[in-house]
Amino acid sequence: MKTPPNSEDELEEDNDSDDACPVFRESARFGEFHLEVGIKFGTKWDFREAVREYTIQEGRRIRLAKNDNIRCMAVCKVKECPWVIYASRDHKDTCWQIKTFNNNHTCPREDRNRAANRNWVCSKLVKKIRKYPNFRHCEATTYFRTRFDLTLNKNSISRALMDARSVVYGDEKEQYKMVRDYGLTLLKTNPGTNINSARGDAQRALSFLRLAFVEKF
Repeated sequence: MKTPPNSEDELEEDNDSDDACPVFRESARFGEFHLEVGIKFGTKWDFREAVREYTIQEGRRIRLAKNDNIRCMAVCKVKECPWVIYASRDHKDTCWQIKTFNNNHTCPREDRNRAANRNWVCSKLVKKIRKYPNFRHCEATTYFRTRFDLTLNKNSISRALMDARSVVYGDEKEQYKMVRDYGLTLLKTNPGTNINSARGDAQRALSFLRLAFVEKF
């Protein structure tokens, strides 16, 4: 286990090996999220979001101790806790790489975490809303408590549900617009054709019209 670095020089020197390093991928399920020294990220934003996801998973609160164009370091909000993660920009390929990671939390786990902000909560609800259009506030509360071990206040969930529905139904509006556009194209290229549209699954309707368009030509 690494000990917390005493200086930025030590942070930089922790992992200067030229060995092949893994590239971060977001495919891991919550609860199986893994970070380690050497992992590379396309941007600093990718690194920060990965750290956000990881700390929510671990139930700890962190803060950014350094955040500039070449370095980003996060530490535990509990002063006595040695947890730290540090990444810097790799000038060779302009990616960001974890150089130091002390994953030893000595503080207790918490079920409230400000890292679970509005955008994060919304991103988790979008899939639920797509699958269950009538997904309710009480169901969302239970979902975050059981799936993520998080206790969120009512306002946070209400705002995130509103945002998630805007994302889902906004997407559907765009799909219906595409259905209309495909229909108009068919009418122009096939005079006399009648197209009746019924409100339903926009994606299915769009796929049907695309197929019809291809078969015609």
